[in-house]
Amino acid sequence: MSAPMFYVAEDPQQPGAAFASCVDEPQFAKSTAKDVAAWIKRGAIIRRVDAETMQQMIRAWKRP
Repeated sequence: MSAPMFYVAEDPQQPGAAFASCVDEPQFAKSTAKDVAAWIKRGAIIRRVDAETMQQMIRAWKRP
C-alpha cells in the first residue's frame, strides 16, 4: 500500500502556503469533491501533494 496523498488549497496570495487540506482516498471522494469545490470558489489553487509537503504548506500559511 502506498502512502496517502492529499489535496491542498494553496493561497494565491501566499505561494507555497495552504489554508486547508484533505486526504485523497476513494472512500471520501464525495466529501473531497465538495471541499475542493468550496476552495476553488474561495480562489484557491488546488494541488495534490504528499503528506510531508501538505504539512509544510499548512504550517507556512499565515492567517490574513
